[in-house]
Amino acid sequence: MKNHYLSSIAGFLALLAVGCGNQTIKEIPQATTTKIPVSDIYKGVFLSDTGCCDTLSRPDDPLFASGYCIRIPVISGEHSNLKDLQALIQSDLQKQAEYCSKQPEDKDLFVKTGFWYVVDDSLLSIVVETLTARYLAEAVSEFCVYHYDLKNNRILTTRDLLAAWGISQVPLLSAIAEQVTLPPDHSEPLFRSDWFETIRWNDLNKLKLYRDSLHQLTVIYPLAENGIESTQIIQ
Repeated sequence: MKNHYLSSIAGFLALLAVGCGNQTIKEIPQATTTKIPVSDIYKGVFLSDTGCCDTLSRPDDPLFASGYCIRIPVISGEHSNLKDLQALIQSDLQKQAEYCSKQPEDKDLFVKTGFWYVVDDSLLSIVVETLTARYLAEAVSEFCVYHYDLKNNRILTTRDLLAAWGISQVPLLSAIAEQVTLPPDHSEPLFRSDWFETIRWNDLNKLKLYRDSLHQLTVIYPLAENGIESTQIIQ
């Protein structure tokens, strides 16, 4: 079944993509997508979605659906800097948007993009996840995370976000080093050492993280053995 909605998807195709991380996921979500209405999330700032869905179950294995279901956030409003945020989202998710301009051809491939968001006081966080699964193979998920100060109308870096949350860099990095470790003895880190050295000494903004509605802080990190990203709630 094909369902195309919101014509703004066409604008995604003219922008260049930038990098987002990968995460190994064992369970494949159902091949469904839900269109959300335009929501007034903060004083004239609106969030909706755009995308498409075209999937087909395999005759030999009805548990696997090939094709795609794409939902991409669309943010708008009177604030001028919201255009910069939307342009960044469009650029990052150009590849996902392009699925909506063609028929599914690979019967062994399923792609699903979805997102969720949290408004904490005046801070907006949008987390976009793209799951890619090949038949009888392990699925991989790609994350993009965006933060915006709705009150002051500006895109936030990781350093900006930590300052707004009142979280110091050193304790956070220490918590990552202590908690993102390999059980049962927890003496070996799960993350790549060069990634940790980068965020500790060179560029903290390379650290991707978000806080959910329960105020749990989640860090996205590359796994040591293969560089694929995973997530960890930091206590």
